[in-house]
Amino acid sequence: MLNPVFVWTLLALLAAASALAGDKCFNLHKTRTPCDEDKTTDGGCVWCDIVDRPPFCTDMSNAKQWPQPPAMPPWRCDFPQESGYPIRRLNNGVDMPVIALGTGGYNNSEAVDAVIKALQNGLNHVHSAFDYFNLPGVAKGLATKPRESIFLTTMTSPCVHLASAPKRNVTDPDECYKLTTRELEESLELLQVEYVDLLMLHGPSEPFGYEGGCDGAVCELNKMQWKAYAEFYRNGKARAIGVSNYCQSCLKCLLDSTFEDRKPVIVPAVNQIQLHVGMGHDPEGLFSFCSRMGITSQAYSPLAAGEVVSDPLCTSLGTKYNKSAAQVGLRWIIQQDFSPALVVKSDKIKDLESDLDIFSWSLSEDDMTDLSKATTPTGQQDGRPSWGCAE
Repeated sequence: MLNPVFVWTLLALLAAASALAGDKCFNLHKTRTPCDEDKTTDGGCVWCDIVDRPPFCTDMSNAKQWPQPPAMPPWRCDFPQESGYPIRRLNNGVDMPVIALGTGGYNNSEAVDAVIKALQNGLNHVHSAFDYFNLPGVAKGLATKPRESIFLTTMTSPCVHLASAPKRNVTDPDECYKLTTRELEESLELLQVEYVDLLMLHGPSEPFGYEGGCDGAVCELNKMQWKAYAEFYRNGKARAIGVSNYCQSCLKCLLDSTFEDRKPVIVPAVNQIQLHVGMGHDPEGLFSFCSRMGITSQAYSPLAAGEVVSDPLCTSLGTKYNKSAAQVGLRWIIQQDFSPALVVKSDKIKDLESDLDIFSWSLSEDDMTDLSKATTPTGQQDGRPSWGCAE
């Protein structure tokens, strides 16, 4: 028979250990949800937030969600991230900070500097791309903060990419799939991370500046790239997947896709497309289309490559609100009824602070209307949302 004193001592020690584990789990992941073996990290703690609301820390293959994307593996559920600005909940339950730091055009040393400044000043969403050729620099900047405190987006290139490096014209679907898979793995290696929060195809496999829709051949290449993306997602290497510069025809191609494995089609979580004052409220009907499909629109080039900064209308309204013309242009975007996100670019602390200030005020309905009616500035690709297609 066991000694009662020994039993009580053992029970007390177990209770203390459980409490410590619970506190550790709460500190790391903001939850006191009991740990299950199939829902734990290496540290023995539940990774996700409360399990009675999305994203669930279970197999979501039968979840009653539209458009019902496959789940991330249970050990890669979402958890709260500290942020001083709004988030957008994507169609698979992942929370994405509304504003992101863009890193295009920076060399490696400039990328390090920009990422560090952004993270130090509260902008915790970093946007990168394989064909910016600065992922090692981005990686060094990311390493200055805990990985779980950063929302990291990256993109890989289309298989037909003729305008700039990496130039290639891969038209065989199987080779396109293999190329995409290699670049996905290489992106993780260059960023020195095990996963990204959002992964996006940089564009459809069309020549730069093409103004038609995605035909059958292009659609097939896009589908093979999306197949590689879906596998990356299901393997827990991306928490969400999306596209960039996709017009309606290219999106419909992906939405209508069926693959040999018969797995459900994953609806893109995000479509990153050009939007700025001068393009109108809903150019090509693309933003309303994305909204109906449950796809979050993310605006790139929100200042029309700098033209908004000196735009007369934005400057005038800036004086009215005691804000800069740039802030007016950015505020017009995030105040749209389809709730877009946006990417900004700056390596100056003053400009970063100005960008983050756009959430502290709002434009009147009349001013929003006037900005939506503006036909200038034009910006890139003659004011079209995508450089890869236009139907």
